[in-house]
Amino acid sequence: MKSLTHDLPSTRELRWLAPIGLVCLVLPALLPAHEAPGAFNALHWALAAWGFWLPIWFLAWQRRAHNRSDEKAAPFRDLGWGNRLTLLRGLLLAALGGFALQPAGTPWLPAACYGSAALLDRLDGEVARRTRHCSELGAALDTLYDALGLVLAPLVALRLGKLHESYLLTSVAYYWFVAGLYWRRWHEQPVHPLLPSALRRTLAGCQMGFVALVLWPTLAAPLTRWLGLCFMLPLLLGFMRDWWQVSGRYDPQSPANTARRQRCSAILEFSVLPGLRAVLMVALLLSPTLSWPVAVLAVALGAGWLTRLASILLLVLLAWDFQGSSVAALTLLQSASAVALLLLGGGRFSLWRADDTLLRRTTAA
Repeated sequence: MKSLTHDLPSTRELRWLAPIGLVCLVLPALLPAHEAPGAFNALHWALAAWGFWLPIWFLAWQRRAHNRSDEKAAPFRDLGWGNRLTLLRGLLLAALGGFALQPAGTPWLPAACYGSAALLDRLDGEVARRTRHCSELGAALDTLYDALGLVLAPLVALRLGKLHESYLLTSVAYYWFVAGLYWRRWHEQPVHPLLPSALRRTLAGCQMGFVALVLWPTLAAPLTRWLGLCFMLPLLLGFMRDWWQVSGRYDPQSPANTARRQRCSAILEFSVLPGLRAVLMVALLLSPTLSWPVAVLAVALGAGWLTRLASILLLVLLAWDFQGSSVAALTLLQSASAVALLLLGGGRFSLWRADDTLLRRTTAA
């Protein structure tokens, strides 16, 4: 297989992508340097971005033999547009990594890099399916680049003061999980299969969207740090549940656990989420700084009209209009409730739940 893939056009294309990426990343270093102390240094950025691009490219080179639909199929003749977009996403992540050592004088640049990478994450899989070029290489790089992006983006956001240091737990959770799996296999302990989960995909997708929004300089830092905690805890709890599952401590298919999960789901769907919508609507309408856009969103949330979309818009408005150095208790309640409705949906008695279908389709991409 190695000799076969070595002669393929896809291998030669991948070989050329390494220097092309280095050239793209060095172009900003040719711009005139700023002499002011603490200004953006393009050369330092380019050197740091190179340091990230080379291992990002090597991850693809190391897996070039997997540019195939499955292990029994022959390798594709070319990389395909889906994989090319994935590698472009890797290049944007390398550019983002260059800002981890830069001052906060250019906050919109890292936001643009990670925002573009997040959009490509939604696009590359769809392109691969439409061009009939879905490959093991693309699936592997998608997971690796997602995890890497949730390391680099929070590091940059932390430097900009947008996130608390504890949010980095989400960055290392995936690597701890993978290391735990290797440890169990090394010690010949059983590793049980991880069943598909719509909530797991939702948590990961919302995490990426949250960090992409947080990087934009228009969102106030005190509230984004609190929102980071609200998004972080469900993800860490999800990793804990997945670990119990793969280690055999929790069997989701057992009759007892299935019945318990169905009861909890019914309580959540029929009582908790509708009640949370009502509480959030009242909390918003009683806010002393109530504006008409927030009032419209409050009514939409109370009625369950596109609850997830309304929650996203509410979180953006709260962070956009936030003023002060501390977060009031009412704002804490409003934002935490909006995050819960974004992750879980509006529950029963909602007027329109089309955004639930859209979110499932997006996170499955």
